[in-house]
Formats: sequence, C-alpha cells, structure tokens
Amino acid sequence: MSRDWITKADFMNSNLWAPFKLDSDIKYYDDLCKKYRILLDIAIKSGADEESIKIIKKYTLKVRESIRKYYAGQISTSHTIIKNLIKDVMENPLAVCEINSSKSFLGVSNEIQFFRARTNEETVIFKPKDMLHIPFDKRGKTGNYR
Repeated sequence: MSRDWITKADFMNSNLWAPFKLDSDIKYYDDLCKKYRILLDIAIKSGADEESIKIIKKYTLKVRESIRKYYAGQISTSHTIIKNLIKDVMENPLAVCEINSSKSFLGVSNEIQFFRARTNEETVIFKPKDMLHIPFDKRGKTGNYR
C-alpha cells in the first residue's frame, strides 16, 4: 500500500477545518457526512490507492453508525464502536509510531528538535503572572536575537 498520495492531498481545505459551529446539534450528523465526502473526494483526486480508500470508507461508516446509535439513545453501543475504532488505529504504524520514524517528518535528519533551551546556573522562580504574554509596553525589550 502506497501512501504517497497523502503528501499530494490538499487537506488545508477550509471545508474540513474544525471545530465547526452549528446552529443545532441535529445538524452535526449531516455536516459531518459532508466533510467525510469532501475528505474522500480529496483522497481520490490525490491518487489514493484502493486500500486507503477502503480504510476511509470503513472509518466513515463506523463513525456515522456511532453517531446514529448515539442519537437513538444507544450510547453504550456508540461508545463501543468508537472504542474499537481507536483500538484499531492504535495498532496501525502509520498512526502510532516512534517520533523519529514518523511519516509526519519526512526528509528530516536523524534528530527532530521541537525547541531549544539555554541552560543557566541561576534558578529563576517565576510567578504565574510572569508567564503570561509580554505586556504591550514592554514589547520593545524583546527581540529575535538570531
């Protein structure tokens, strides 16, 4: 199964953005169905392989079934469907893996750095208020320093 299509897909489609606001709870199901159709269309247009299409369709049907069960008052069944989907995803190496072998960081060297910090001999205890945003009148004291 090739996942090359994922890098070609345009997932920045504003119709897929979340969270999305609805006027009433009953509209959630229909709106979510539309979003799943958009997702499937994006996958197909991006050249997704048959197995990927099959996975998208399977998860779409299961999530929709879970919501229908929830609306019908079968909350335990709805919960079980989602729990089984999560269990299935957790066993998939594309979804859960070591960070250095993640497909999310293709082309990155052998070490992924999320932030850099400088060490200091002094221990500084900050008050919670000190950790808020920099006040507008002190913005001139900050800089990029690179």
